[in-house]
Amino acid sequence: MTLISFEKIINKNKIFLYLGIFAYLIGILLSYLFSNFSPQETTQQQPLFNLLQAFPPLFVYFLILIQASVIEEFAFRGWMIKRKFGKYLSFSLIIIFFYIGFGSLLLILIITPILFVVFFILKNEKIRLVLLILSTSILFGLMHYHNYESWAKLFSIIQLIGLSLILCYVGLRFGFIYTILGHFINNLIALSMLTLFANSNYTCEFEGTTYNAKITKISSLEFSDQAIWIFSDSISANGYITQIASELPSFNNTIIYFYSITDLNRYNLIVTQKSNDGINKDQLFKDYIKYTGLNLDTAYSEAYVLDITDTLKLINHSPPPETTQETHIQSLTTSIRSIYELPLILDDDYIDYSFSLDWKLFRIKSSEEFVDRLKNEYGILLTKDSTKKATIITIRE
Repeated sequence: MTLISFEKIINKNKIFLYLGIFAYLIGILLSYLFSNFSPQETTQQQPLFNLLQAFPPLFVYFLILIQASVIEEFAFRGWMIKRKFGKYLSFSLIIIFFYIGFGSLLLILIITPILFVVFFILKNEKIRLVLLILSTSILFGLMHYHNYESWAKLFSIIQLIGLSLILCYVGLRFGFIYTILGHFINNLIALSMLTLFANSNYTCEFEGTTYNAKITKISSLEFSDQAIWIFSDSISANGYITQIASELPSFNNTIIYFYSITDLNRYNLIVTQKSNDGINKDQLFKDYIKYTGLNLDTAYSEAYVLDITDTLKLINHSPPPETTQETHIQSLTTSIRSIYELPLILDDDYIDYSFSLDWKLFRIKSSEEFVDRLKNEYGILLTKDSTKKATIITIRE
């Protein structure tokens, strides 16, 4: 009796289909309720958006619709393929996915023998089929763990486990190719909600006493580099609507602006001055928030403080000429806040310190490694200070 012969068992009680639909809907409902009752504690798929925002829109569509639909199905439902290589391919891809996604050898050592037993050792076909469906569905949900924040992780994992159970039923009932189609349709609907049907579709012109401003929505399929250029007499910005807003306020030593992304639409902002007095950026920020309908959530956090412990090391440091950038401590603070999301506050005495910076330093992904490099190479020390508080303002749609 082959694995696929148990199609009759699945088709008869449909337990996996019903269980999958229930988990899928419960996951959606809990995510919706949590995001509405506790918007300050969750940004839903913020980590995923942080990753996707670095890619051109068409490539994002490819990743979500094609890569995810095909490769993830071969990994988590490939064992349904009637040929023997399907099980080996599925087993191998799951291990690879988890190693890349979590980078934990201990986790691999835990799940590998469990999967090996389920895939290759169990002889009772009925039990093996049930365990294959349950284990691969749970792993499918857990694989997306890093796509979400806070309690949204749990609710979204429940939804994805439900989706996997539904796709398992579809594959056993109609054939493996239909799991790819079902996954594609699910991702297409989700992507459409984040682009074509997203709420943040505001486009308008407005003005203040010192400026004229125009916001234009860019097509979700149009490639446009994310860049923000701010001068005293003009501002040009391409990016997400909340991302642009976070760059507008003047630098503040203790107030830090972060932004949350809830859809993949991009905008273009053009601001020109009315007179030679320059643009009042703080007023522009207030008006931008007003006309775009964005929300500001305020919280307070134990702050990092910046100290220059070795002035000679800072002045004498000579990075490679091809990657050298002249900067000052205020700009460094702004970059650290933005890239590593550290609540860093700055003493007035350090604002005007200028030095040569190797811009490749910001390619370091780990904030801990970045802090160590900053201390060892530049004599700049970042430490937490329980007596200092930073005001965190998160801009949300």
